[in-house]
Amino acid sequence: MKNIFTSFLLLASFATFAQSDVYLQFNHLWNDAPFQLDQELITNGGQSVKVDRLEFYLSQFSIQHDGGQITTVEDTWLLVRPADNESFYLGNYDITNVEAITFSCGVEEAFNHLDPATYPMGHPLAPQNPSMHWGWASGYRFIAFEGTAGAAFSQIWEIHALGDAHYIEQSISTGAEDISGDLHIGLDGNYANLLGSLNVSNGMIEHSETGQTINAVFNNMQNAVFSASDGTVGITAENQTLRSKVFPNPAQDRLQVQSEFKIEAVKVFNAQGVLVLQQEMLQSQNVGLDLDGFSPGFYSLCIFGEHTQEKLTFIVK
Repeated sequence: MKNIFTSFLLLASFATFAQSDVYLQFNHLWNDAPFQLDQELITNGGQSVKVDRLEFYLSQFSIQHDGGQITTVEDTWLLVRPADNESFYLGNYDITNVEAITFSCGVEEAFNHLDPATYPMGHPLAPQNPSMHWGWASGYRFIAFEGTAGAAFSQIWEIHALGDAHYIEQSISTGAEDISGDLHIGLDGNYANLLGSLNVSNGMIEHSETGQTINAVFNNMQNAVFSASDGTVGITAENQTLRSKVFPNPAQDRLQVQSEFKIEAVKVFNAQGVLVLQQEMLQSQNVGLDLDGFSPGFYSLCIFGEHTQEKLTFIVK
């Protein structure tokens, strides 16, 4: 009897302190469409632009979970390149239900002015090509945003935003999807909001810590770019009102789409934002998608109905 009781306590202890691998996955967008480099894009101010570089640092992460508990993600700096659409591993933690994620754009002051050469190759703070380090005094480029605009896209614009004064924390209410025992936190990044209403049609070169353009870009990054992804299972009202679902997730050969409204069309985009599947004139609440030939990875699914559009994410394994 004693051995049985001891085994029960061990099992209960294991269940209480079960660990999960936690990942952060971005859904990179330009307004409602997947973000792509070197494509004509329309800004919120109505300008036509092309983006040929977008990189930024995020750091000092913490996760709110399970009734307000806070878990700090130690020594983690992410160099996010939206064109690559990476999934980032945050660590293994005792977390069941994610409620919010907190982070700052850039590199915190204690590390911002150190020598990049001291980091091993492949580390986010190691030397990059093109460079993300501005110099000893100013530290890293928190954001590098470049492209062309104007007639025939002949005008170059470059915005390199840096400076310790702009290192400000932000928190996003979101949840996480449990995928095969791993927790995937999803964030939308809408980079049309990063440029906002800034006029770059005549070209612009702004590499600095101060000034109206830099202040606007940082304000946009901190307040208007990130939000919870629709496909993330969470506590936000937006996620609770989704009327469509997909299963199984992760999928292998076939994905089933089920909706409360009549589905008229679906579009599937891969992690690079390329349209890989489109079906129209469906007129059904249940649609099966053949995934034969799909490479493993993350995909975005846009579902269209009459006066309705929803976006979810799924994984092909």
